[in-house]
Amino acid sequence: GINAEYGERTRCSKDTLLHIIMEELSLLRWRLTPLMGFVAFGAFYNLDIPGAIGMGDGDTIQSRFIAAHHQHYASSTFSSPSSSLGINETIASSMPTDAAAAADVYSNAMNQQLYSMYYYPDIIVPLFSGVLLDKIIGPRNAVVLFCSLVVVGSFLFAVGVWAVNFPVMVLGRFVCGTASETTMILRCYYVSRFFKRGSDIRGVALAFGLAIATSRIGSLATFPLTVFMANTFGV
Repeated sequence: GINAEYGERTRCSKDTLLHIIMEELSLLRWRLTPLMGFVAFGAFYNLDIPGAIGMGDGDTIQSRFIAAHHQHYASSTFSSPSSSLGINETIASSMPTDAAAAADVYSNAMNQQLYSMYYYPDIIVPLFSGVLLDKIIGPRNAVVLFCSLVVVGSFLFAVGVWAVNFPVMVLGRFVCGTASETTMILRCYYVSRFFKRGSDIRGVALAFGLAIATSRIGSLATFPLTVFMANTFGV
């Protein structure tokens, strides 16, 4: 009798838990939670691009800068009237031939500077973005504005890599950094808005966890996806 009663209680408990889970998943707020995470997806994806394809041999930013350096010296040498003799020797002597010389073209310090320019605005912008979100433009316009800034910053960075223009790359990283932390604030704002109902905070912690996990897919995708695209289409 005791075992039967315990078994019935356990079954009822499981049925109740399953009912609660199914009831919660039927709510719109749970279906929106991954989308809240994807608000910050682009910021996390962009963060580690210099680490994924910045340095090294193969299809990397450093290799592209070195190739442009070679092309510059080759074209300047062939255009010089006084270089009709010994052209190959002149070009070879001008090109970086070892790691130390290659580092002068695109150094590890330059690659790290791209990270720094991403984080510099994060020190100041979050202090004002909350006021901007609450009092001035509102959360909907803020999502459009700051996600657009991530796109614009990514475009500038890509143009800088394509044109072998380091200052443009730095500008693109700075623009991305300006928007990155605010997208995370927006993510937290929407989770709190959808899940907190007065004193009822059921599901808030899980929702934050799901939103953060979704955002971190961007970081996870950076290295394999960016390296694959660089190897397939070039830097």
